[in-house]
Order: sequence, then C-alpha cells, then structure tokens
Amino acid sequence: MKLQQHQEEKSKTLDLKSILKDTYGTLAEFTCIKNELEQLQQSYTDSGIPEIKEELMGEMAQPGFWQSEQRQDVLSQIEYFDRFNAAFDTSKKLLQRLEDPEKVRLNYDPSLLKKLAQRIYLLQASLTSYQGKEPQDALVRISSEEQDADWGKRITGMYHDWARRRKMNVERVYAGEDEGDRYTIYHFSGFGCYSILKNEHGIHLKEKKPSQSRMVEKSRVRVSVLPLDSSEYHLLEQPAELLDRFRTHAAGQVVRRFNMEHQQCKDVVNKWQTGLVEKVLKGLFDVM
Repeated sequence: MKLQQHQEEKSKTLDLKSILKDTYGTLAEFTCIKNELEQLQQSYTDSGIPEIKEELMGEMAQPGFWQSEQRQDVLSQIEYFDRFNAAFDTSKKLLQRLEDPEKVRLNYDPSLLKKLAQRIYLLQASLTSYQGKEPQDALVRISSEEQDADWGKRITGMYHDWARRRKMNVERVYAGEDEGDRYTIYHFSGFGCYSILKNEHGIHLKEKKPSQSRMVEKSRVRVSVLPLDSSEYHLLEQPAELLDRFRTHAAGQVVRRFNMEHQQCKDVVNKWQTGLVEKVLKGLFDVM
C-alpha cells in the first residue's frame, strides 16, 4: 500500500514529455497518462467538435453543396475530425487494455506506456492547433552554407528521426541554392506537426573548439518553419512561390546552441538546457 501511495504521489511530478524521454513502466507513469487522457477528453468536449461536425454534416446535405467553394474546407474538417476520433478511441482502448479492474498493478510494459503517452501528447498538440486555428502540417526549409553542409545533414537527420519516432509523414518537396545557401524544403504532416515544429524556427548553431586551438569553430544551419493548410497543397508544386514565402519568413535568431566540446545543448526559445546532446540530435528535442 505504501508503494502504491508513493507511486501515486510521484505521478504528480511527471508529464507526458518526461515519460516520452525515459519510460520505465511504473504505476506513476500509468497514473499520469490516465490523468492526461481524462484531461484530453474534457478538452475535446469543451472544444465543441462533436457539435461542429454535426453542423458540417448538415451542410453536406444542402442543395448545391458539391458545387460550392466551401466544399473542400468542409470535407477537410470532417476528415480531420474522423481521424482525431479514431486515434482518440484507440488511445482509450489501449488504456483499458493496460488497466486491471481486479487489482492495482505496479508495473507495466514500458513500450505500451510510451506508445499511449505519445498518442495523447500528439492529440493534445493537434487539439491545441485546431483551437488556435493553426494548420496541422508544416513546411520546413533547412539551409546552410557549403562549409556547414555536414552540420546541415546532422540537423536534417534530427528531423527525420523525430518524424520516425512520432509517426509523422515527411516528404522532400524541393532542393536548390538561394543566396549562397544550399537548402531543402520538406513537408511534415501528422497530428500537431506544426504546433511542435514552429518553435524550431531559427539558427541551429554548433560550437566546437578543436584541440590545441584558441578559436571556436561555428557551424550554422537555418531552419525555417511555415504552416501549411490543406487548401494550400497546390504550393507543393510551385517552388518559386514557396521560396518567396520563406524569404519573407527568414530564420535570423539563434534558437538552439550545441556546445560539442562540453556536450551541452541550450534552447533559447523553449527555455531548456541539457547535457543529452545525442538524444536531442536523435529527435527527442520536443520533449526536453
């Protein structure tokens, strides 16, 4: 009983990000996840999505709907609601699988807890985007000068690792050179994608002091992040217009510093600092 009480108290110190960073399969983690799912349920109810979907379904039954300009927007919203509901229902079923009605468990399968925590984390980010009238998708341009190409590949790999971990879709849209920089534009899609990636906008600076040298070597990679609504998918076939948008939304300020000599990483936007540089570069930057 004391161990159970201890775990329940410990759950109050946890959040989904800390569980996604390191998952041990404890009752404290399960309790935190269960509470987060209950809060998500309340936020979903408060959002009015069920009522909004019913209204949109009513619009589909109106004469002339399929010829109207609003058709695509209505269909996109309904499709999003359906995907959200399906993912939400799956999360509730997974929680029921883990919960034993006969007794209190102290240990759980860490991989299942992490899977459930991630689903809730992404649904929370997605719902926040919807309520803030932000798109789910993101366009990301990664650019660097030729001498910083290796660092550019490392940062690109970081985002691909993140997409793989978070089950996001990523598609290479276009690559080229602009004002001396080599760049690649990617389309990231999935629940809460833009909400998570928007704070990546800025310069990712690597600092390293070679042995027997007083000079600090610096490599810079510029990451520009733009929202992409489903109504703007045609832009994926129009690289010139995409470039114009990125030029007016240039990455000018340092967002993250990597001190490779001391293995320290400081994020000046999200206000965190860590010695887990390799974890950051392997795609865990969003849960630090």
